Amino acid sequence: MVLANLYLLCWDYDKLKFILPFNKLPASGNNSIDTERSNKFPLKFFTGVFVTVAFTVLVITNSYNKKTRNTFEDCMNDCKSSDNTQECFNFCDCIHNKGKSFNECAEELRKAKQNTIK
Repeated sequence: MVLANLYLLCWDYDKLKFILPFNKLPASGNNSIDTERSNKFPLKFFTGVFVTVAFTVLVITNSYNKKTRNTFEDCMNDCKSSDNTQECFNFCDCIHNKGKSFNECAEELRKAKQNTIK
């Protein structure tokens, strides 16, 4: 709706520019309003709208694609820098290969850490 209103305001800009404070009337006595319209503006406007919509769709669809531990390979790469490498590998295997829930795998990881501390 806002874009439609903006389009209509821009479409009639030649009529509205006389009431805006930053446009002054020409010094010559000719105050006639040019009513001839061009097809350049609608093309520019709709191109801008299309680019904006396409950019928004790309940002929304790609912003949640890849997060840490979203894939097995990412999880394994994170484990290489871990202190408990084998326990971390087991955690990744539990989630990605065995298909258990995060809470179940986190509980197994917690138990494994407790066993190694003892």
